[in-house]
Order: sequence, then C-alpha cells, then structure tokens
Amino acid sequence: MNNENVVDHPLSIDWQLSITLAGGDKKLAKDLLEMYIADLPRSSEAIHAAHLEKQYGELLNQVHRLHGASCYCGVTRLKSILSNMEFAAREKQTQQFEDALHEFDEEVNNVMASYKMVSFA
Repeated sequence: MNNENVVDHPLSIDWQLSITLAGGDKKLAKDLLEMYIADLPRSSEAIHAAHLEKQYGELLNQVHRLHGASCYCGVTRLKSILSNMEFAAREKQTQQFEDALHEFDEEVNNVMASYKMVSFA
C-alpha cells in the first residue's frame, strides 16, 4: 500500500484511554464507544437546533449530556471543546460559544473518521 497521501496526525479517539476508562474491560470500552458514535450525529444536530432556535436551556442540556458521555470514550479533544462550549453557554459568552461550536463541528468529523480507523485489539 502506498502511504504517500496519508496525513500523519493523532486520532481523535484514544482507544487505550477508552479501555482505561472502562476499567480495563475492552468489550465495555468498545460498547461505550459504539453507543457514543451512534449517538454523536443526533447529539450534534440537537445542539445545532437548540442554538439556532435560541433555546439556551436545551442547548446547555444537550452540550452537558454529550460532555458527560465524552468522559467515558477517550475523545479528549472533543471532551475539552464540549467543556468550553458548556462554560460559554452557561456564562452567555456568545462569541466564545460560536468559536467553540466551529471547533466542535470539525472535531465531530474527526471523531467519526477516526472511529473507522480504530483497531479494537
């Protein structure tokens, strides 16, 4: 296989961290990550809908829920972005939230792409 066009960057999912967070249980780590990935598009859509409709309570709820789930799946960058989004939403820091939302969208795409490359060994 020719690897000339492969971009060398860290995956957005740390599989070893996922296993550690699941207490060393690989099956549990895989199940948690699969559930997270399955829900991620719906969660992203819900965050965007609440933001667009200026439903700030629902927005904070959706961001908080996904941030909590991120704590168990080895998605450290996405978890950090969600933490920033949660803080900005709670403090009504509109520009900071907008900036974090842009980062969120990029990282959701990265996580989804990284999931396809995770070796569950």
